[in-house]
Amino acid sequence: MRGTTAVASHPEPVRAGPRVLAGLAAAVAGLALIGWIFDVPGLTRLSPHLSSMKFNTAVAVVLLAASWQTARQRIAVALASVTGLIAVVTLLEYAVNHSLGIDQLFVADTRSTVSGAGRMAIASAVSLGLLAGCRVLIATARPRWVPTAAAAVIVAAIQELRVTIFSLKTMTASPNAFARLRACVDDAARVLGFAPAFAATGDPAYLTEPILGTVEGALREALSNVVRHAKADSASVDISIDETSLTVVIADDGIGFDPAGVRHASGTTNIRRRAESLGGSAIWTQSAQHGTTLTWRVRTGAEPNG
Repeated sequence: MRGTTAVASHPEPVRAGPRVLAGLAAAVAGLALIGWIFDVPGLTRLSPHLSSMKFNTAVAVVLLAASWQTARQRIAVALASVTGLIAVVTLLEYAVNHSLGIDQLFVADTRSTVSGAGRMAIASAVSLGLLAGCRVLIATARPRWVPTAAAAVIVAAIQELRVTIFSLKTMTASPNAFARLRACVDDAARVLGFAPAFAATGDPAYLTEPILGTVEGALREALSNVVRHAKADSASVDISIDETSLTVVIADDGIGFDPAGVRHASGTTNIRRRAESLGGSAIWTQSAQHGTTLTWRVRTGAEPNG
């Protein structure tokens, strides 16, 4: 189906920073709750010279902090919504100058001598309401979407540009097939800072010009991936060819790869498509210790070039 495609809307795990800060806020509010429940005034304030944190304020802070501790969207929204509701009802009480019954719903505030005992301050209600709204918006934010048609045009243009570049390189290269493939390795060596080992066996006459250009393109892209991502100290390129098939094995001792990235990255996709265009395949494997190996295999045909 053509049109627009959205990224899957799985909730993104909460990062450590917000969790730590929310945890500290919950700890302070939790102490205030304990102070109110067990009538320990010293726990309801950070300093003897400061005002007490009201019970409802402490409850709202704990709920809002808890919303940052979960990666589940519905739970985060529910917790933040309750916080916002407490703030809105409190502001409504101030607006109508009448208690709606939430100020001392859980504990009695016998320390306040003014009207509205147990009620959080207006500034606290406004702040908590706004923070709760922000949390809901963050939790329910929809992923960005891209028009697939436009994306396909861009990808096709990039691929066409790559093909053009590789064609230009092919036109100026040596007519010997192995020499041209060796030139790809030498180009990569200038960027890597070391020369990958190169070995080629078989009769290069079986590489016809259209196939050779595709092989060069795949080899250059594979070595480009080593340059950009592998962080390798050594690499090797082994090429073997006979009358039916060509196999290129590119190995490095780098940091390995993400299987999901190999499936979806544009560079690896191009390498795979080049192989499939010749009835072949491209397979990435990772050793138990480190490093990546690409095995790129295609059919050459029975008729030699020449």
